[in-house]
Amino acid sequence: MSMPSLKSLEYIGQATIPYINFHGVHTFRAYLPETPRYNFVAVFWGQHKVLTGGSYEWCTRSSDGSELYINGALVVNNKGRHTDKTMCAKKTVPRGMIKVEAKVFSSSGSPEMHVMWKGADTNGNTMIMRSMDSRRFAPKHTPTKSNWALRMFKSNKALRHIPDVAMLKMVGQAEEVPKIAFSRFSQLRALVPETPSTNYMWVFYGSLLIEQGGMYEFCTTSDDGSRIILDGRLLVDNDGLHGAVRRCSSRQMTKGDHNVVVEGFQAGGGVYQTITYSGPDTGGARLYMRSAGDSAGEAPPLPPPSKWTLRMYRSRTPLAWTPNLAHVTFVGETQVLLAVVQFDLPPANVHRKMLALRIAVYRSAV
Repeated sequence: MSMPSLKSLEYIGQATIPYINFHGVHTFRAYLPETPRYNFVAVFWGQHKVLTGGSYEWCTRSSDGSELYINGALVVNNKGRHTDKTMCAKKTVPRGMIKVEAKVFSSSGSPEMHVMWKGADTNGNTMIMRSMDSRRFAPKHTPTKSNWALRMFKSNKALRHIPDVAMLKMVGQAEEVPKIAFSRFSQLRALVPETPSTNYMWVFYGSLLIEQGGMYEFCTTSDDGSRIILDGRLLVDNDGLHGAVRRCSSRQMTKGDHNVVVEGFQAGGGVYQTITYSGPDTGGARLYMRSAGDSAGEAPPLPPPSKWTLRMYRSRTPLAWTPNLAHVTFVGETQVLLAVVQFDLPPANVHRKMLALRIAVYRSAV
């Protein structure tokens, strides 16, 4: 596992700290009480003062992986999942202020992170680094939150497969859903109070931002059926009546925004739905998919109701077959609007359309 992109993680918060000297999750929580126990990334930004230019040794000691950047260049790559481990590298720096950025991720419950240096300014001793300014090099913006749009539909007949939403009646919708991770019916009811207890369908609309192109794996785990539609094409098919089953599929992804639609249904009983992905942006870890692209939170227009023209005719004599309309009397006509049409078979087509340092902590939800 490598360092994941911050775009793939949930932003937790930030604080100003004196040193990068952490031993255990409680030391992180002393500055950021919301820090998760595990599966998080901490990023540190600071400005270090060098009195005597020259070659110095720079070190990180971490559990799990960590990285140290000096003036934008990666100097120490203490990568991978591992227990408490120290890694050092030498780099020559000029006299004056240098930009420092450090990252660490923790997949276990025992995070460690220390940043040290050794050289002329330390008299050859290995010492914890100090920072003169916590704000100059820190990002000026708060990271974009994940935003899924949700629509809930109901069916008046028993469902055995994922129906077309155009055939159902929408009962409610929700916005700014941070992640698709539901294991209880009450969680769906909290978002859409009108959700029926049986024979309902959910559709999530989102925009996946890919920073590093490459091969990605996408997974849906659901009870009952579900599917993932990526950029208008069926990617993962997990349809049918079943318990919590996970199915995955891989695709080569390009950098940029990608439209994602997640459809699922529940005939009755327990409900479950999670959407995860893994690839270059996640550092190889399986994380909940975030919707943070330009069109995040935007749902398409609802399909118009079905419209039929009904004309009624009367016969003066008993009918034994369908007569020629020229031989019967026209009674009247009306327009019939049907917003709900039920069926039992699956649709033929897929969905159509720091000293002073600043620390920021990001959560990996899976």
